[in-house]
Amino acid sequence: MTYKELLERTPFEEIEPYLVETYGVEDMLCYRLHYDMLRSLTPKVDPRANASDCVIDMKSDDGGEPYLSAFPMEGDVWEHSLTKELKPTPSVVATWQEIAACCLWHTSFYGFIPRHVDEVGEFFRFARLSDSEKAKMYARQIKKKGGNVPTLRQLNPTGKKQFIQREKEVMRERPYKENRSKRKRAFRQLFTSCYYRRIVAISRFILATEPAWKDPRNTLSVAQLCGLYDSPWFREEELPSYVRDDMGVSAAKYLENLIRKYPLYGRDKFNRIVIHLITGARSDDLTDDQRALINYIINGEAGEKPFESSDLLLSTDPAQGKQITLRLAFFHSTNPLHP
Repeated sequence: MTYKELLERTPFEEIEPYLVETYGVEDMLCYRLHYDMLRSLTPKVDPRANASDCVIDMKSDDGGEPYLSAFPMEGDVWEHSLTKELKPTPSVVATWQEIAACCLWHTSFYGFIPRHVDEVGEFFRFARLSDSEKAKMYARQIKKKGGNVPTLRQLNPTGKKQFIQREKEVMRERPYKENRSKRKRAFRQLFTSCYYRRIVAISRFILATEPAWKDPRNTLSVAQLCGLYDSPWFREEELPSYVRDDMGVSAAKYLENLIRKYPLYGRDKFNRIVIHLITGARSDDLTDDQRALINYIINGEAGEKPFESSDLLLSTDPAQGKQITLRLAFFHSTNPLHP
């Protein structure tokens, strides 16, 4: 049986318990996306791939407890991995559901979806750059687009104060003791490093929304999006749909069902959100399913506190076809991006 055939015959719900029990998975949403993405791909042999078969075996490190292994699977082209014949050794007594969990664990090693693999590649391309150099590189790109990245001195006072408080809380959780001088130096290093990484994360989100800046359906400008830099807490999510014809739902309903089952965020930390919705065909109006998806993201379940502000950006990419992609920026700020 090939890896593709195993996924086709094994519902994710039967794999999920083994991901939790064996691998301690907490962010199940990523694995569900990975599973659905693999099922949407067409298997294709790649002559550069590492093998045509995958041996399922029991391994043990330094005489420790034996564990299930799928080799070679990590780091290979996903389409080729799907063609691999799975060959359990006589020592394997695991169920096919356990083997499917093991294979998903290995094929997601460098990323769950294409965007994650791209990020790994970018990490290695810029590995020689320091955090500050990366932040300055992105700041130059934002400036060319008409935006502005604030320096530490230019940060919103309220946001800066919250950011400092957050890093102080991190310092208090350090498990070892230091004298006053070392703690001050460690705090400065932690603070500046976190500041630069946050600049990079926010800048990447803003630049990714560029197609929406030129779309007349949107009113949020790049200058207004730069208000994200005032937030001490920022988190980005990208959720592509992988709906198939046999699912009987739209791409929007697929994503809504997914995030209902696997919640994305904690509203206790973020009070505002930017939603970038990318569709394959342009329309002046959202479909009912798209509107329901956006409303659910903003308002959550009954009884939950909705976000204090939300901004929606729309753009079109014909390569999406019937699929859609959601880019979400969760942040905390005293001021909305729109006046």
